[in-house]
Amino acid sequence: MANFGKGPIFLHPAERQLLEATVAFANMNVRSAAQVEKLFMAVPLTARPFKVIPRKDWRAYLEDQATLRLWLAKLADLGEAARPLVGPEVARRLNRTVTVRLTYDADRHEMKAVSFLDGVEACWSYAVGLLLDRTRGLTTRVGRCGWDRCGRFQLSLGGRGRPRMYCSDAHRRQAEFARRKEKRRRKRGEKT
Repeated sequence: MANFGKGPIFLHPAERQLLEATVAFANMNVRSAAQVEKLFMAVPLTARPFKVIPRKDWRAYLEDQATLRLWLAKLADLGEAARPLVGPEVARRLNRTVTVRLTYDADRHEMKAVSFLDGVEACWSYAVGLLLDRTRGLTTRVGRCGWDRCGRFQLSLGGRGRPRMYCSDAHRRQAEFARRKEKRRRKRGEKT
């Protein structure tokens, strides 16, 4: 059943955890490879063995994070119009990073495709794929803090509609203060 962002979201708990880890990665101040890998290894959808990078190469995750932030920014700013912009990039990355195996359950007489998320890149690429999937209604649930000095990403998985405008009340107050200050500055400029 398609959702299209108009009602409650129905996600498997492991998918929800993967989406939350992905947004946390986008907002994270990356300091080590272990920090990033630990975040995603905690998600039940990940496969073992989980691919890790050498500790000295931790900055590679900064490149991953930059790409993820770019994609999430397009989703937050454009909503469903971001699908044709981000979708082809996600498809290429998923084809390169996610292993899919077909299994047959002889007891249930069912064939299933099982995805193996065995690395950081596979995890966050798969999560963005979930956000883009039109049948899930998640595309318009991505937002970012409206205070121009923050910009943290957020995901609204409960309730209805878009995410909150600000990540905290403190940032809401900061943004309102900045707007009032700018308005006063413009008024002073008009009087001269």
